[in-house]
Amino acid sequence: MADAPYLLRAADIAAMQGLAKTHFLNPRARRINKSLGDATGLTGLGIHLIEVAPGDLSS
Repeated sequence: MADAPYLLRAADIAAMQGLAKTHFLNPRARRINKSLGDATGLTGLGIHLIEVAPGDLSS
């Protein structure tokens, strides 16, 4: 990623920790959020990869 700061490879994304979040109104709405925009230095646009595990709900 050092040679192209706005390029994320699949391996870079897979290695990202992600942030576990739960919706404040529904404790079953759990997800893992990976902020791709933050990882590439974007400031005016947010791009996120959201993972919802089987059995969890989306919000």
